[in-house]
Amino acid sequence: MKYLRVEDAIKGFVGYAKIEGIINSEVANSKIANLAYDNRKKAYEYLKAHRAFDKMKPLLTNDNLYVRLCAATKLLNVYEEEALNVLEDIAKGEAHAFVAEMTIKEWKEGNLTF
Repeated sequence: MKYLRVEDAIKGFVGYAKIEGIINSEVANSKIANLAYDNRKKAYEYLKAHRAFDKMKPLLTNDNLYVRLCAATKLLNVYEEEALNVLEDIAKGEAHAFVAEMTIKEWKEGNLTF
């Protein structure tokens, strides 16, 4: 997927994150999950290249838990406090709690860069 506008990349990031979240938690199809991940990554790379982090920030309050998780992970280096709050909230729940916990741990240990 090639993006030409920030708005389209945001929609792509959200859409692929939703697919990835469903596949990872309900269907368990690694081929589809990897495809969704790759496409979400392409959307993020476009957003990063265009320094559109301010356009991503509203995703921290998205209705979809996996969208919030993905956005918080990618925004740690820009909006650290807000992103950590989102991850900590997710870590208290059931769905994707382990991923949120490990992301927080690895971030605080300095093992993640975006």
